[in-house]
Amino acid sequence: MFKNLTAFQIKIPGTSGFLSSLNGKLSKYQHAPLGEFELKNAGWASIRDGERTSGGWLFYAYENYILLNLAVEKRSVPKSVLVKKVKELAADFENENGYAPGRKQVKKLAEDALEILIPRAFPITKYTSVILDLKEGLVLVDSVSTPVVDEVVKALLKTDDAIQLTSLDFKLSATDLMEDWILNSPPSGITIDDSAAFVGADKRTVTLKNVNVGGGSVEISNTTPIAAAELIRNGMPPSALAITINDDLSAVFTADAGLKSIKFNNLSTEAPSDSNTFDTDLYLNGTLLSKAVKFLHACANEGDLI
Repeated sequence: MFKNLTAFQIKIPGTSGFLSSLNGKLSKYQHAPLGEFELKNAGWASIRDGERTSGGWLFYAYENYILLNLAVEKRSVPKSVLVKKVKELAADFENENGYAPGRKQVKKLAEDALEILIPRAFPITKYTSVILDLKEGLVLVDSVSTPVVDEVVKALLKTDDAIQLTSLDFKLSATDLMEDWILNSPPSGITIDDSAAFVGADKRTVTLKNVNVGGGSVEISNTTPIAAAELIRNGMPPSALAITINDDLSAVFTADAGLKSIKFNNLSTEAPSDSNTFDTDLYLNGTLLSKAVKFLHACANEGDLI
């Protein structure tokens, strides 16, 4: 089940023939092991176990949902290790030439050091699940990390250049929604849970526990009670708010309109009777997450659906 969520809209020309050609298109951007001097690469991996494949199916489809698995592999060279190696090369340069390297020479030494260290760095691969909801025209990404979401967008566009991706149009920002829910009251279908975070212009963050609707008293880590409304009036808008959506799922709603730390509460929505466990998981994730996205979009757009 998804733990996080970033969503955006997708338009696929010729949806009816999309599945029949999808595996071939995905294979053009299939993940392969890093080259000896590569720092990062990305591509689609197999669905079941996340292992690399040289063939086979790179997606799983059930009902109107398509599950994809993006692999991003990186080699990371710690800054301290790089600095140490540059100092060693600089010392060698000075011993050979009789003078310390200048700025341009140090830059070249840094490039040389990185080239030496990259093959020694151990690669780490991270996988991100992606669901395409063909009925609702949504892409659901199991991440709220901007770099990860950017990799998903790039991978989808490289898979099929006819695909059109657009951000969800929120007339009211997520921050505006959270302010309204705290200061007034949330709409039917939204329950404010146990915490909220507020960020000031100086990046100072205050986390509140036991948030009360209407700007009433709250506790900050069991210390002096303070009103959430006071923080907002003092220029500290909410940046995150723990909510429950339609009793289906609980999560932390973020200023970027993402959902973090998702917990599914209502799994009574049943997949068709011929489904297996894997089908059911895909169906429940797709159904409940798309429902939550549509509900939040309606909240931000005065009831207008996607």
